[in-house]
Formats: sequence, C-alpha cells, structure tokens
Amino acid sequence: METVNRAILSESLGARGADVIGNQNARDIGIQASGILKTKNDKPYLNYAAGVFNGSGINKFDNNKDKAFAGRVIVSPIQKMWIGGSYYNGSSRWGDSLNVDKNRDRWALEAEYQYKVFTLRAEYMQGVDDTINKGGYYVQLIGDVIPKKFNYQDVSNILTPTKQLPIMPFMFIQFVRVFYLENYVKFKSVTILFAKKQPCKKQTMLCRCNFKLHFN
Repeated sequence: METVNRAILSESLGARGADVIGNQNARDIGIQASGILKTKNDKPYLNYAAGVFNGSGINKFDNNKDKAFAGRVIVSPIQKMWIGGSYYNGSSRWGDSLNVDKNRDRWALEAEYQYKVFTLRAEYMQGVDDTINKGGYYVQLIGDVIPKKFNYQDVSNILTPTKQLPIMPFMFIQFVRVFYLENYVKFKSVTILFAKKQPCKKQTMLCRCNFKLHFN
C-alpha cells in the first residue's frame, strides 16, 4: 500500500472499518481459484479470480444459509495498461436485526496506466447494503521522480451521497513520500481535507506523518 490511508471506498465497501459488517480486514472464509494468462513472450495479459465465501467476515462461522460469490477480471489491452472489473453478490446479518438476511452486493471498475516514472490509477465502486445504495471513486497519481529517493503522490477520493445518507464527505489527499539512503530511511506525510456536502458546511484538515528507519 503506497499511502498512509486506504481509499474511503475500501473502508466503506470493502469489509473494513466503515462497512456494515464491521472491520473484517477485507477477508472471509471460503474457496477461491485464480490465475494469470500470458502471451508467447511470457507477458501477462489477463488476471482472473473467482470464489465462494461465507460472507460473514474473517474467522467467523456462516451466519445464514446463503453463500457469497466474488469474481474479478483484469486485462492488459496494451503494454503497461490494465483495465478490469469485479463483482460481489451475497447476504449477511448485521445491525439490530441479526435474524434477518440482508443483501450486500458490490461491483467495481478499475484502470491503471504507467508512463515512464508515472502511474495513473482509478477505481469506481458501487454497493448495496439492504436498502442503502452508495458508491464513489478515487483517482491516484504516483510519480517516482527520483527512483528510490523521492516519490510524490496525489489522491482524490469521492464517496457519493445517497437519499438514505445525504451527508457524505468529499475527501482530497495530497501525499508525499520521500526516500533517503537507498531505502534505509522512509518518510511519509499525508494531508487530508474533508469538505462535507450541504447542509453541513464545516471543513476539517488533518495532517498525518509516518517515519521509518530500516536496518539490514
């Protein structure tokens, strides 16, 4: 993970801190098949994964009779470009009604392109939690300006509002990562701006830094 914080899409729709089933570290119990297809020149052009899971979270017994299905396919139409999509269909029990099965579905589109020292990455995700629909996207630009010395990143996150949840945040992240002494010292800093949509006009600025010293 390049940044200090994950995208708010992952936190809200990816079985993490803000998901309806709680923070499951994006893990579940089940079975999965995955693989990579390559050209005659040994260059990968398709990644795939599909599986069946309990849908209740990490290290937990299934809480209903239904199973969850998840699949993901990524293709490389040209060199250094990847585009793909993923789908999740399941049901689980959460909140006050632990005896009632509720739909928990997701689908997403993603893309990545590398050009010289820059990488542009984007993802759009939409989810349904029972009667609540929510979604959003993020765009990330990574620049390895001086390899192993200086790395700059910009990330924009948007989680769209819904009728059930009218006040959802727009979040912009400006991220800088600096390397010194051939990866022995690593410094991360992130500035996050939350701009709430109407009717709330409050803004919050949060700065976070991370420093690591590594010895071989």
